Amino acid sequence: MSLEFADYCFVTLGFLIVAMIYSSIGHAGASGYTAILVLTSFQPESLRPVSLFLNVVVGIFTFVRFYRAGLVDFGKVSPFMLGSLPTVYFAASLPIDRRLFFPLLGAILLCSSANLLITSKFEGNQQIQVRGVSWPIATLFGCIIGFLSVMTGTGGAIFLTPLVVHLKWATPRESAGMSSVFVLLNSVFGLLGNPQQILEIPSKTLLPWVFAVMVGALIGSYLGIRRLSTPTLKQIMSLVLLIAGIKLIYMALK
Repeated sequence: MSLEFADYCFVTLGFLIVAMIYSSIGHAGASGYTAILVLTSFQPESLRPVSLFLNVVVGIFTFVRFYRAGLVDFGKVSPFMLGSLPTVYFAASLPIDRRLFFPLLGAILLCSSANLLITSKFEGNQQIQVRGVSWPIATLFGCIIGFLSVMTGTGGAIFLTPLVVHLKWATPRESAGMSSVFVLLNSVFGLLGNPQQILEIPSKTLLPWVFAVMVGALIGSYLGIRRLSTPTLKQIMSLVLLIAGIKLIYMALK
């Protein structure tokens, strides 16, 4: 890694903020970490493994917090994992045509961001009528999300969270708990599916970043579990999707 000191400080602070925002909704922040790194002179080949490694760090921390709060429903998230994990593992080394795939996916995320923002304005604090998860449909969605997470170098929570909320399979707070375990396992399988990329992780300079994202996850997971209302959680989800969508379109145009 060849970051200047000012860039390194910028990235470290950015990682803390990203981890705080993303962990409040059960995400680990891979798309945010990548977005920050592409703004610097960071080595392109290290983008994905660094983001996934930090995803694992934040994912472990966030999962433990949400699990202890009783917000991780393994019954609901299991069919998604059943479809996603094998897809992530076997597709981790696939080449990506970013010029076609990323702009389309970015546009989808921007539309999802707008939809969540609009619905949060009209929802207030009313109770959401949650329906049961369909295992066949959820498993199919898991395969699709697994493929998308490999293509985008994320843990897949940016796709899972709005999906389960939109289908009313979970409340925003419950979806955060589901996403915490989903993103952790997807990130681990994404790294193991292509072990060569682990060698690209700059271990000597990674410790401050690990500390930064852990502090961010500590703050963010507390806010997501204890303090933030349902509309606020939806608005944060909208912001996360907006960042991810812009990042994908930007990377496709580079």
